[in-house]
Amino acid sequence: MKTILVSGASGIVGYGILRSLKKSGKEIKLIGTTIYDDSVAQGFSDIYEKAPHTNDLNYIEWLLKIIKKHSVNFIIPGIEIDLYKWAENASEIEKSGAKILLNNLELISLCRDKWFFYENLIKNKSPYAIETSLNTDFNTLKS
Repeated sequence: MKTILVSGASGIVGYGILRSLKKSGKEIKLIGTTIYDDSVAQGFSDIYEKAPHTNDLNYIEWLLKIIKKHSVNFIIPGIEIDLYKWAENASEIEKSGAKILLNNLELISLCRDKWFFYENLIKNKSPYAIETSLNTDFNTLKS
């Protein structure tokens, strides 16, 4: 049996991930983490762990402790701030034995700043770049 930790489990993305995993029919143990005591995470998880805020100085230490405590195999970020924190600390986290289910780390870094990402799409002549502007004048934007 695999153990999967999902962060941000009180939010729609986090508990949506847990709900989908539960419906998969696979034999898995689900751990939901959230900063809230009165969270829906407890209804979608086999185990609930109250998390410190992601920007807390001891957050990664706490996460590593939870991974070890529950022999976690995989971790999935359910909130954006965890995505970035885990990407920044990926090598340390994966030394714990847990695999972080993330996209390409370079892509995550590139997408952290949406305007920078847009500029890269334009520079690389991507057909998927949507014309964008930082101008805030309504009359200019409506034309």
